[in-house]
Amino acid sequence: MMLTAASIASLTLAAPPAQASSSTAHSRITGWVIEDKYWTYDGCVSAGHQGVERGDWSRFQCRPGTLKWVLWVLRP
Repeated sequence: MMLTAASIASLTLAAPPAQASSSTAHSRITGWVIEDKYWTYDGCVSAGHQGVERGDWSRFQCRPGTLKWVLWVLRP
């Protein structure tokens, strides 16, 4: 199949819109998401409780990762 200038232009116009910045996209995410990673379990739990107290998320889990503890949060 030979591509012409018109067919290339139509492909360019059909491209998906650019993604929002990570800070904007992050604030719209709901459900279980990774919030951050911590060297210690206690640091992860502390950050999880602080987020619940601030109302940033409703629940959290600290799960073991490859090298760090991973803070999973449930955003409303």
